[in-house]
Amino acid sequence: MNTQRHILLWTLVGFLILIVGVVVWSDFYTRQTHFLAGTRPATAKPSSTIKTTLPPIRATDPTRGSQVPEALLVVEFADFACPYCRLLEPELNKALAESSRPIKFVWRDFPIPSAKPDGIVAALAARCARDQGKFWQMHDELFKAQTFDLSSIKLIAQNLSLDPIAFNQCLTGGPHFAELEQDIVITQQHGVSGAPTLFIGSEVVSGYVNADEIMAMIRRAPKYKP
Repeated sequence: MNTQRHILLWTLVGFLILIVGVVVWSDFYTRQTHFLAGTRPATAKPSSTIKTTLPPIRATDPTRGSQVPEALLVVEFADFACPYCRLLEPELNKALAESSRPIKFVWRDFPIPSAKPDGIVAALAARCARDQGKFWQMHDELFKAQTFDLSSIKLIAQNLSLDPIAFNQCLTGGPHFAELEQDIVITQQHGVSGAPTLFIGSEVVSGYVNADEIMAMIRRAPKYKP
């Protein structure tokens, strides 16, 4: 019993340390953003002169869909806790499912700092699930979740049959924190300043869009030419 209490105590301590680190980093990140993420002004004039371009896709980036060379690349930069990202999710899924074109979908984390660093904790949880080969299962469950506290995330991990010890050590130990921080820097260096941001072919759009708008972008995207 004492051993179990010690494990629980150290797990809680580790999580609190992680949260403190997230809050400190979130404050820095907040000062770097150009406009309120999740909005798409009709006449947006970003304060940065950086042209928005797609950062390089890495072999480690979570992907699903078609892997054939002619597949259209669709990349989403999003935050599990962002209201606009959560509204976009069913619209995006509908468009991708109904498209007759082969599509390779890539997820990139872009958590939005706030008073509660929920999105950052959720992004770390997804990466810890990725370590056990269940990123997309965690991805889908996080978009359904109403809260991202430790108990809720651990329950999702349990329902996904993740190794609880490995997952908890990953989440509270923060091995992916520096990796996530660097990814945010790379993203901003390419002019992405809000979530959600979608790259579809050569087009990019920030903020909420519906399935019809996404389908229109898919239809406009050039066909693959070997």
